[in-house]
Amino acid sequence: MFKPTSPENAAIVDKIKSQLSAIPMGGIVNYSRLNSIAKVDLTNGHRYLLTKAIEHSEKELGCIFSCVRGLGIKRVPSQEIPETGLAARSEEHTSELQSPM
Repeated sequence: MFKPTSPENAAIVDKIKSQLSAIPMGGIVNYSRLNSIAKVDLTNGHRYLLTKAIEHSEKELGCIFSCVRGLGIKRVPSQEIPETGLAARSEEHTSELQSPM
């Protein structure tokens, strides 16, 4: 069972989420910008707040965010997301079965 989030942390997560939702597709928000908004160091010691905000944003917005090492968080365009999962494998397997050898 997860511990409930403190009101202070919930406010920080909400601020980060609003910043993430403002990123244009393919855009990047710098860690320094996120740190100044959160007023804590999200790269050291408070990374869990950034992780929680990313998880919530991905679920709410239906998009994927990626960490760009040393730079920030990127909103990944759909054409950059590799096809993975059961649906892609199922289509691949079906096409292999149907293709003449």
